[in-house]
Formats: sequence, structure tokens, C-alpha cells
Amino acid sequence: MHVPVPPKSAEPPRGLVEAVNAIAHPDVENAGLTTTTSGEWAAMVRVRRGRPTPIPDVDSQLAGFPVIYETASNEPPVARPAFPDRGE
Repeated sequence: MHVPVPPKSAEPPRGLVEAVNAIAHPDVENAGLTTTTSGEWAAMVRVRRGRPTPIPDVDSQLAGFPVIYETASNEPPVARPAFPDRGE
């Protein structure tokens, strides 16, 4: 599981945002933004279970931006407090 770090810049590159929003591939369940372990903005691509990665078509759609692939979960997302230590 990928653990992002704070980004080096406040806003992701516009080209990355546009590329992530335009990803189209049958093996991709969803895509969004994250950061690499060095704080660079990257695409987070969640791939259907059992599909191989990396996906060359997706990499080419992202025009050289970093891509982090994860296998999509079989479980639905769980809502949790954003800052549990605050007691909210």
C-alpha cells in the first residue's frame, strides 16, 4: 500500500490533473492524484484485481508523469475521521 508524503508544491501540475481525468482503459477501476515518496505529484491508478501492471497505454496517457499502481480493493471504502486524535 502506497503511503504518500506532503507534496513539494501546493498544486499539482495542470497537465497531470488533465491526464488523470482523461485516463481511459478497461483495466483501470479509478484514478486520482497522490504524491511519490519524494513528494512529487503523481497519478494513483487503481487496477482491477488480477490485471498486470504497469499498463503501457496508461503510462503513455500520463505523458511522463509518475504513476503509482495499486490493485483495487474488494472491500468498499470505510469512512473514518480525518484527524482521529482531535476527538472529532
